[in-house]
Amino acid sequence: MATGDEYVPSGINISIIERNASQDPERRRFHDFLGIPVYNATQVCTLILDLHAGTPSSIEQRTPEDLVKDALYIFRNRDEFGSDRASDMYFSVVNQGHYSRRKDQIYIIDHKSQPSLVEKYKDTPKNPFYVLDELYMACMRGYDLITQKVFLEWLLKSPSISTVPILLRDHYTTPEWVFLRDTDVTDLLAVLEQACKYDTLSPRLMQAVPELRVNCSDGNRRPLAELAIPTKEMLRLCPHLDFADLREPERWGFLSRFGILTRPNTVAMLRELELLADLPADSVDKDAVHECYRVLNRSSKQEHNLILQAFSSKPLVFKARPQPAWIRQDLCVWNAPPVLKHVTRLITRYGDCQTLFFYCLGIQSASIKHVADELCSFQEGRNEDIAQRCEELLLILERYLSQETEFTAHHFLRIRHARVFPVSEAGKEPQAVVLRALQDDDWYIPDKMTLEMDFRNKVNLLAFSVRSIEKLKFLWTKLNCQRLFLSHAVDVAIEPRGDKRRDLSREAELQTRVTYITCLNTSVTTGPPRVPPVRVWGIDSIVKVSRLHSIKVERHDTLVTFDEKADFTEVYFLMVIPEEHREQAIFTLADFFCRRYDVISEDNNLLNHLLRAPVEALASIMLSNNRFPPDDDIHRHKAADERTPDEMDLDDLEELGEQEGGHVQRQSNDLSPPTQYSLRDLVPSLASRSQKVTASAQNFRISKRFKQLSSPQERAKRERLQKLLLTMGNPLSTLPVISIQDDPPCSTALSRERHEAPPELTALSTAQQVRTREIGSLGELFVHTLFGRYIDDWSFENWTSKLRVENGYQPFTLPEGQFADFTYLDRSGDMRAFLQVAGVELNPEWSRSTTYHVEVKTTTVDDKEPFFVSQNQVNMMRSYANDPNNAYIIMRVSQVNNESPELKCYSNPWLLHLEGTLQFASASGYQVYEARLSAPTHD
Repeated sequence: MATGDEYVPSGINISIIERNASQDPERRRFHDFLGIPVYNATQVCTLILDLHAGTPSSIEQRTPEDLVKDALYIFRNRDEFGSDRASDMYFSVVNQGHYSRRKDQIYIIDHKSQPSLVEKYKDTPKNPFYVLDELYMACMRGYDLITQKVFLEWLLKSPSISTVPILLRDHYTTPEWVFLRDTDVTDLLAVLEQACKYDTLSPRLMQAVPELRVNCSDGNRRPLAELAIPTKEMLRLCPHLDFADLREPERWGFLSRFGILTRPNTVAMLRELELLADLPADSVDKDAVHECYRVLNRSSKQEHNLILQAFSSKPLVFKARPQPAWIRQDLCVWNAPPVLKHVTRLITRYGDCQTLFFYCLGIQSASIKHVADELCSFQEGRNEDIAQRCEELLLILERYLSQETEFTAHHFLRIRHARVFPVSEAGKEPQAVVLRALQDDDWYIPDKMTLEMDFRNKVNLLAFSVRSIEKLKFLWTKLNCQRLFLSHAVDVAIEPRGDKRRDLSREAELQTRVTYITCLNTSVTTGPPRVPPVRVWGIDSIVKVSRLHSIKVERHDTLVTFDEKADFTEVYFLMVIPEEHREQAIFTLADFFCRRYDVISEDNNLLNHLLRAPVEALASIMLSNNRFPPDDDIHRHKAADERTPDEMDLDDLEELGEQEGGHVQRQSNDLSPPTQYSLRDLVPSLASRSQKVTASAQNFRISKRFKQLSSPQERAKRERLQKLLLTMGNPLSTLPVISIQDDPPCSTALSRERHEAPPELTALSTAQQVRTREIGSLGELFVHTLFGRYIDDWSFENWTSKLRVENGYQPFTLPEGQFADFTYLDRSGDMRAFLQVAGVELNPEWSRSTTYHVEVKTTTVDDKEPFFVSQNQVNMMRSYANDPNNAYIIMRVSQVNNESPELKCYSNPWLLHLEGTLQFASASGYQVYEARLSAPTHD
C-alpha cells in the first residue's frame, strides 16, 4: 500500500496499490485482511541493498542512473534506515574515461583535500584511481548547498570512499602505493604526511616506509632506513651521515615516526659518533665529539639502553690527552677521591655530560675493583694519616655495595688477606698503630661504645671511631668480619641487684633529648639521622660484667649504665640518685651520647645544655645556637608526682584532689585518654615476687608474727575514752580538730618523696611511681592471702581496691574513695575471731553485723617509718570511730620483700589519735607515726 513516497528500484518485483485506494478505510481493512503490508522506506532500503549484495554481474542490467537513484534514496531515508554513512553497495565510477561498477576503492575529487593527487593523476595511464561518477553530484544540484555537503560527508564516511590515495588495504600495500612510488616518491611521502596527521599508523606501514628505496646524495639508491634527511641541523651536527636526495628536506620531519633520521636525535648522534670512531684518532675533532656527548646527555631515559648498547659494542669514549684514543667505558670513572691515583676521570673532561656518563652508562665515581686495588696497595706506603685513608677507601666500598652486589672471589680474598687495617696496640704509650689483616685473630673491631670504653688499651682495637664502624656495618658483613666484633667476642652480663622497673616518664624525656643530640652531628648529609629507641629502667643497684678471654671488666653500682641491643639501647638508672651525684649521672649520659653520635668537642657545652634544660626549651636552644631542631620539635613533658619508695596506699591515688570541704575536678575534655600499663608490663619480676609474697602469707602464723601495738596501760586508757564517746549524744560534732604540724618529722629518704601518686600507670609514670604501686600491690596481696586462710567466705570481691587487677582479678570499678582496701561484713564472726587470735583490741560493740574496713599500709623497711593517710581516709576513720556497725582498721605490712613480712594492726585509728598514740601531720594528707617511737629528724 502506498504512503506518499513510493520508489521502486528497477530489478525488484513489487506492486504498489494506488494511493487513493490505500486511503479508503473499507479498502484498507480489506487489504489488511489480505495481509498486504504498508509501504515502508526501510523495507525498500533493505531490498536495494539485497540487489547490491551480489557480484558486479548481478547488476549489469542496471544503468548508472539506477545506481545513483539507489544511493540517493538510501541517503534521503538514512535516519529511518539508520545509516550514518554510505552502505556497502555498488557505485558508478570512471577511470581514464571508462565507466564501471565498484564497491571499493572509490575516489572523489575534492579540490580542498591535500595533497590533491587524485585529480593530478586521474588521466595518467595505468593510474589506480577510480573516480565517483559526476552524475551523483549532478543529481544533488536540486538540493541546497548544505544538503549537498551532508551528502558528500555521508559518502566519505564509508571506508571504501576517499579523497586521497589509500596506501594500505588489508595490511598490504595498495596499487596506489606502487603507482606513487614509481611515479614520484615525493607525492607518496606527501600522502604519508597527511596520514601521520590524522590516522593511527599501522605496523605494516611502519615496516614499509623504512624499506622504501630512494635516491641518496651520492647518486645511489638505498632504503630510506639507511639514510638521513638533509636538514640544516643534521648537516651541521652529523656531517658524516649518508643523506637522502629529497626536495624540501625541512618538510619531512614526520618521517621520524618511521625511525628515519630527520633531526640530530640519539640515534643520529650515536651513528655520527660511530663514524667518528672509525676515523684515525689523531684526526678527530674533540669539539665535535663533545657536541655529540652533549646531545646524548639530553636523551630521555627510554633511550638509555640504546646508548648503553652502542657504547658497549665498541669504544666510544674519546680521550684527547695525553694521547688521543678511543677507550672503553669500563676503563673510566666519573669521579674519584684523591686517594685513587690510577683512573681516568671524566668529570674534568666532560663535566656537562654527567647524565650521559654517570646515570646512563653507569660510569660511577669508583668501582669496587678500583677501590680494592687502591686499598690493597697503599700498605706499601706508610703515612701518618693511614687510618683516615683506610677509612675513606672502606667508605667508598660501602657506598657501592648493595644486597645484590658481591665481591668477586679475587677481590674478596685479596682484601681479607691484605695487611691494610690500622690497629691500635694495647698497652703501648704513645699509642702505636700497626697494620693487620682480616685473617689475623689478635685484634677486634669496637662496634659498641660501651665495649670500646671498657676494653680500650686492654686489647688491640681497630683505630676507627664507633660511629665510623657503624657506617661500615654492611661492608663488615660482606667481608665476614662478624667474629672480630667486640660485641661478638665479649660476654656481657648486666647483673641488677634488686628488681628493675620500667621508667616510662624518663624514657620519653630521654628519647626526646637523644633526638636533639643526633642533630648535632653535622657529618650527616643525607636525610634525618636514625635515632635508635631507648628503653629506661629504674634499678636499686647495677653490676655490669664484661669478659673477653681472661680479661674481665666490672662496673659496680654506677649511677647510669647502658646495654646496646641490635635495635635499641637499654639505659639503667639507679632508683634514687642523690642530688650530689646528679651531675655525675648527667656527665655519664653526655660522655656516652657524645661518643655514640660523634659530637665534636665544640658542641660539648651544647650537648650538656640539651641534657639539663627543660624539654620544652630544647627547640629554642637549638635555634639560638644556629642549629636546626628535629621536625617534631614540639614536645610536652609533664612531671609526675612521686611517692616515698617505702610507702604505698591506693586510696591516696584515688583521693589526690579530695580535701575536707571540697574536691578538685578532673580534666574531662581529653578525648584520647593516655594508655594505661599493668605492673606486669613494667616490672619483669612481679610474677615471681607475687608468688613469694603469697607463700609468705600462706605460711604466716599470726600467733607469733602479729605485733601488738600498745601496753596494758594504754589499752585501759583507750577503753575509758571509748566509753566516754559512746555516752555522747552527737560525738562527731564535739570531737576536737586534729592538730596539724606544718613540718612533720620524717627521714631524709621520705622527705624527698611526696605521698601523692598517679591513680594509674601511664607513659608519664616514673620508676618511683611504678615501685610505689608495686609495693602497695604486694602488701594488699599479702593481706588478701592471709584473710583467705582464716575466713571461710572470703573472696576477691572483698578486695575493694583497684590494685586487685594487678593480681589477675576483675577490675574494681566502684569509686575507690568510698572504700577501704578491703571491705568485709563479718556475718560468720571469722574476722572477729581472726583479730582476737591476733591479739587485736576490739570494740565490745562490734558484732556479726559489723562491716570491717581494712586499710593496708605497706613498706619495705621496718614499721618505725611513718605511713601516709589521705584526708578521705581520715574522714572515714573519724566517721566510724564509735559506730558499732563499722570497724576501721589499718594493717601495717612491713619488710614486704623479706621472706617473713611483719604485721601491725591499728584498730580504730581515730581513737588512737585522740588518745595521743598516733600523731597526724601535714595539711594535704597526713604522715602518721607512733608517738612512743622517736620521730626521725630532718637533715
